[in-house]
Amino acid sequence: MRHFFTKLWLIFPLFLLVYLPSAAQIGQEHACAKIHEIANTTTLVVLDEDSLYNSLIHYAVDSFWTLTPVKYIPRDDLPLYEGDKGYSMLVRNNSIRVVHRAGRRTSSIKMNDLGLYLCDQGALENYLTRDALVAVPFRNLMDTEAYAHKLIGLVQSMQAYAAFLKEQNISPNKFEKALKTYKTRYLKELMYRKLLICEDDLPEKLRDLKKLKKVYKFEVEIVDKARMADAIKRQDMEVAFFHIHPRQREYYIMDARGGRLMYAAKVIDYGELKLKDFAALFNTIIEP
Repeated sequence: MRHFFTKLWLIFPLFLLVYLPSAAQIGQEHACAKIHEIANTTTLVVLDEDSLYNSLIHYAVDSFWTLTPVKYIPRDDLPLYEGDKGYSMLVRNNSIRVVHRAGRRTSSIKMNDLGLYLCDQGALENYLTRDALVAVPFRNLMDTEAYAHKLIGLVQSMQAYAAFLKEQNISPNKFEKALKTYKTRYLKELMYRKLLICEDDLPEKLRDLKKLKKVYKFEVEIVDKARMADAIKRQDMEVAFFHIHPRQREYYIMDARGGRLMYAAKVIDYGELKLKDFAALFNTIIEP
């Protein structure tokens, strides 16, 4: 593991200043209204006591973020902006939300998202995934090493979705149609891209490239984290990268150059990615 991160730092040097859609959460109708509020804010990029995360989020935002002006703050300063609609926040939300329901037992929800939120609901503990304009869920949000290789691309993808909402000026009654278009409008380009799939995103029994190529007949490569990190860092225009929801509910394919969503689909057998998902992907691409 140490050798990998030595290589990763060669790919992502420390700059002076930085997903799903993971699997980016895309699709709430309230986003139609919220994007216009967020577009008029300054985005607080919230830093943690995590040098790997801070350096990558710095690089991603400084290099690619154009949606809003930004301000970097330590997490401890977040209370200063609670309820201030002049700000939005790009933040790792690992809070625990306590939910009270009349006549039912109190329950708690553990958050594990990197999200873009409007600062309109007070403390971070008041936010759920559905409150984000766009959010990327992770299995363990604070395990930065598990997703460092994709973080830059996921941040770009979050911005690409927000920009789509802003530019299209979508009304709520047309949202579902627009979302379907967003998920598929670059699908055919996958014929001409090499699809990179990190070996950690595949169940062990799917890590046989020969079997994968029998069902997905365009260029595909099963890679380690360093290879994927390099393609995203270089903004390789010939490459798309694969990202899967931490509970394997759906998967996303994004452009390594700019983070555009090229396709999103539900896993056929909920919770278990199989070869037939890649066969279905191939068939969908070649459909007229």
